[in-house]
Amino acid sequence: MTIPDISNYHHVSDWAKVKKACPFIIGRATEGLETKTTANLLNGVDRYLDKFIEGCEKNKIPYWLFVYLDKGNELAQTKYMVKVCKPKVGPYFRGYILDVEAQNTASNVKEALNWLAKNTDKCMFYTYYGMYSKYKSIITNLPSNCAYWEARTGKNTGYYDPRYPCHKNADLFQYTSLGTCEGISGKCDLNMIMSTKKGESWFTGKTDKSQPTETKTTYYPRYTGKSTKIDTVLKAIGVPSTYRGSYAKRRPIARKNGYSGNTYIGTAKQNMDLITKACKGKLVKL
Repeated sequence: MTIPDISNYHHVSDWAKVKKACPFIIGRATEGLETKTTANLLNGVDRYLDKFIEGCEKNKIPYWLFVYLDKGNELAQTKYMVKVCKPKVGPYFRGYILDVEAQNTASNVKEALNWLAKNTDKCMFYTYYGMYSKYKSIITNLPSNCAYWEARTGKNTGYYDPRYPCHKNADLFQYTSLGTCEGISGKCDLNMIMSTKKGESWFTGKTDKSQPTETKTTYYPRYTGKSTKIDTVLKAIGVPSTYRGSYAKRRPIARKNGYSGNTYIGTAKQNMDLITKACKGKLVKL
């Protein structure tokens, strides 16, 4: 089987050939948050995403979408991917993936994965062979609706080399970044299914629940004042006065707005981030 994963770096030139060669295909949806714009990203969204989804849906090709997680705010990045993709995907969409390769903190990744597994039908966790020990506790205790996708390219010849196997519990194996696939221009990543428990039908099939069930996000009223003091801003938009004067009491709000665990400690930069959201009317409400 030929199972490619692509992004704006690799475009499909012939969807009919891809459909014939590939049981399913994987594409990048987002990277980081909406503040990230590069040659291949616009507001954190892969510039090829819309065409990728359109091509898969039109040609009835099952597909998965992933977020490349920058280090920090992994839960917020995961939720942003879902927020971007949910209104775009159609009946051939199969699930979301966390791409973990930026030395992300294991606890942050676990938090993001748990949320994704709880709120979606199926998901995958991806990382490199060399990072296995760092995330072993996550990999060996994956949610039942989550597959483990591992990358190890060895000498990277473009072909599978049995001298460089993946770990035995990998469900999907990325064995090269220099492969070729009918219908895709240039070299691309190629993968193969390794699992007996999660075979081709698991990756290509669809069950009744295919979309997140998270409730609609609500926001505090937009702050229209000129203060740069976090307590003043929060009080003005209706946050109870018990939150004033202590960063620990503001943590629940910070967690709702992308700060996992106890990473919010009330620094000037963190407070200004929350104030900026409030000024835009984008501070998520408890």
